[in-house]
Amino acid sequence: MKKAILCMVLSAVMLFSLVTTVIAQPVPLPPTNVSPSDMENLGKELEKALQGLDQLNSLDLNNLQQPTATTPKAAEGGTIETNMMIAAGDNFTLGLKTNGTVVATGLSLSGADQVSDWTDITMIACGLNHSVGLKADGTVVATGSNATGACNVSQWKDIKMIAAGLDNTVGLKKDGTVVSTGSNDYGQLDVQTWKDITAISSGSFFTVALKKTVLLWQ
Repeated sequence: MKKAILCMVLSAVMLFSLVTTVIAQPVPLPPTNVSPSDMENLGKELEKALQGLDQLNSLDLNNLQQPTATTPKAAEGGTIETNMMIAAGDNFTLGLKTNGTVVATGLSLSGADQVSDWTDITMIACGLNHSVGLKADGTVVATGSNATGACNVSQWKDIKMIAAGLDNTVGLKKDGTVVSTGSNDYGQLDVQTWKDITAISSGSFFTVALKKTVLLWQ
């Protein structure tokens, strides 16, 4: 019994000695290849970063100039400077050029691609077989199939946005109201009571509008 106890004591002493020896060993650090010139460059970059932070902290956020939206302006010769835009119909494609003219390609037996004489255009939209263009003066032009009256937009004025459904056309006026023409088989033209609208879009058989932050549908 005494021999067993003595063996246990000796084992414990040896284990303690081994653990303390391992802990006492210093942990080797990985070698570094940083030269004095690298340290100098790092110091310079850190100094630049601190200077930039000081400049940022000194900004008066209350007096920062806010970006403003720009609208297309007439250039010399009556052309229009506008953003480029594309639209696609059933088997044809339209492209709005920066000078306000429109190009077309594809197959359109209805004449939806007959846009070569359009000028001063700022926005385009395509239905199944008709094309619509918004002019800089707020009027609208259209070409293609007019079987449902989707191209009856010649009397529209003060329009700032257009959208085209399958066989209908919708226009957003500057006063926030909406006008429409074409097929109304599913009530997609019932927009006469809409007010304070900021954006419009059309699906095949429905029309949607954004009213500030509230979405309306018809």
